Amino acid sequence: MASVWNEHGVREVVNFAAESHVDRSIISSGPFVQTNVCRHTDSSGSSKANQSDRYVQVSTDEVHGSLPKTNLM
Repeated sequence: MASVWNEHGVREVVNFAAESHVDRSIISSGPFVQTNVCRHTDSSGSSKANQSDRYVQVSTDEVHGSLPKTNLM
């Protein structure tokens, strides 16, 4: 990833990676953890290390849980 940052001058990152198939995660947790934990850690760490202007993580409630119905802020 470092070569991509350097070669293309990346300033913002939007990560859409999310494995949200709950049934499959119960049967085999490895791919679920690899995508949702390891890849998120890689991309957010790279973003921080390269001092990006913005990092946005897009996912589903199946990965990060539901928002409360009140006190959203």
